[in-house]
Amino acid sequence: MFLFITQNLAQTKGSHDIFKGINLEVQNGEKIALVGPNGIGKTTLLRILAGIDMPSGGQLRFFAPVQIGYLAQDDAYFQEGTLQSVLEGAGSEKSTLDWREALSRFNFSGKETQQVSLLSGGEKTRLKLACLWMQGCDLLLLDEPSNHLDLEQLNWLEGYLRDFPGTAIIVSHDRYFLDRVAEKVVELGKTGLTSYPGNYSAYKEAKEAKFAQDMKTYYDQEKQARKIENAVQKLTAWEEKAHRESRRKANSDGPTMGKKEFYRAKAKKIAKSVKNTVKRLERMEEERIERPKKGPAINLSFQELRRGGDRLLTADRIFKSYGNRVLLNNLSFYLRPGEKAALVGNNGAGKTTLLRLILNQEQVDKGELWISPAARIGYLDQEIRSIDNQRTIIEEVTRSGCQPGPARQLLAGLLIRGDAVFKPCSVLSMGERVRVALIKLLVGQYDLLLLDEPTNFLDLESREKFEEALQAFEGALIIVSHDRYLLEQVSETTWYLENGKLTVYPGALSEYQKANPKSESNIDTTAEKIRLELKLARLEGELSGLDRGRNQEEYQSLEAEYFQTVELLRELN
Repeated sequence: MFLFITQNLAQTKGSHDIFKGINLEVQNGEKIALVGPNGIGKTTLLRILAGIDMPSGGQLRFFAPVQIGYLAQDDAYFQEGTLQSVLEGAGSEKSTLDWREALSRFNFSGKETQQVSLLSGGEKTRLKLACLWMQGCDLLLLDEPSNHLDLEQLNWLEGYLRDFPGTAIIVSHDRYFLDRVAEKVVELGKTGLTSYPGNYSAYKEAKEAKFAQDMKTYYDQEKQARKIENAVQKLTAWEEKAHRESRRKANSDGPTMGKKEFYRAKAKKIAKSVKNTVKRLERMEEERIERPKKGPAINLSFQELRRGGDRLLTADRIFKSYGNRVLLNNLSFYLRPGEKAALVGNNGAGKTTLLRLILNQEQVDKGELWISPAARIGYLDQEIRSIDNQRTIIEEVTRSGCQPGPARQLLAGLLIRGDAVFKPCSVLSMGERVRVALIKLLVGQYDLLLLDEPTNFLDLESREKFEEALQAFEGALIIVSHDRYLLEQVSETTWYLENGKLTVYPGALSEYQKANPKSESNIDTTAEKIRLELKLARLEGELSGLDRGRNQEEYQSLEAEYFQTVELLRELN
């Protein structure tokens, strides 16, 4: 049953179209991910659906009375008061829900007298969701709900949304989160929406399959167009020859009239064929699609890094306290050259403190922290303070030792293209600042990069480009991030910090989760089936377009991937 539909919804700002032609059908109980690049209008669309803003055109139609809950980014909803007073004030007149049950459901048991001003960012997100629950919402509109949440809180939020009986539309840059929660992905563009069944991974597979099919269609149409053009040239040449023959004088062996009529009729017939073939070509031109475009690949050339030993840093029984609070308690670990480690743990566990110790911005209370004197360390902090606002983007990157040509190529690889490189750094968005800071680090010949929440403010496409860059980097990394998808793609070891202790797990984040089953959420089997089915469709398209004889190695690789996917799908059925 439909909850609501939109018809040709549009929004403008001055003379600028934010979006138009938005047609969306939403069923009761659906969990939908709303994706698209930064600035495309995702938040604007949520605000229209929430009734906060009015569209400039089109219709929004609900089929029954609906209680809507809207969670905004960086919500300043709470000013003062205790958890109890805030929850009591949040209940609607129609709701019979009790604030005590809200405390229990949202992991605030026994904290009713706590002041909301003392809550962390993640706790405030949970409290706002508790307020929406008190209102008895049928529709949740969530704008970046996973911001400020640590791994434990993210797992809780995933479970809450999966169990939520109503409808949820979610804007998030956390791909792992969207994989666990979304049943449908809706991509917002300038001229409308495109819907994809399944979770985020299924959406990516569908996009890749569509790209492969579009490329096949493009090459097929180019081949057909060349074939028709060649036919036109041949027919035109034959027509000209027939006209010449019809005008020739008869030879001495007989009369000319019969030959003239024959060649004149032949020329007329060929001219008709030429005309029909040209019309076919014109119709094809009208329906012709442009060559599908993919974003530029990340092409990074690094100078060979120094290898001055088998360890970059070593910690031997280090301690760090603030007052009576012990953050780091008897930690021992080491990092090898080229090793990529994910530093994970709940908010407040001491992750940023550990990075500051490695940077020598703070000192250990006890123990020894040894860092190779030859090691060059680069740091990307959450505030991106390394950018000089007095310079342009290109000046800032070339200041790190990179020539203008390669600098522009690197910036284009991270989606800063053309004249955008001449923008002053003072006007950059936080996402642009992150990308510029990363390029500076990657060209700076560092042996070790310390990255503290590097994907904050980046949209989904930028995050994927960011991953490509980090995978190409040959130095060592220590990454602090709530982006589990990034950690899974980039890290080789996982450092888990909890209650002052550090445990090192071999392998990526998934290895840590296997060792801690309570931290894993159940994967949506239906969404996984859809993803695998779409992958099969893409592989079938690629295999059908390959000549096995000429591309034997590539064909065998795709064929092996195809049968592996078939087996995975069989296991789920």
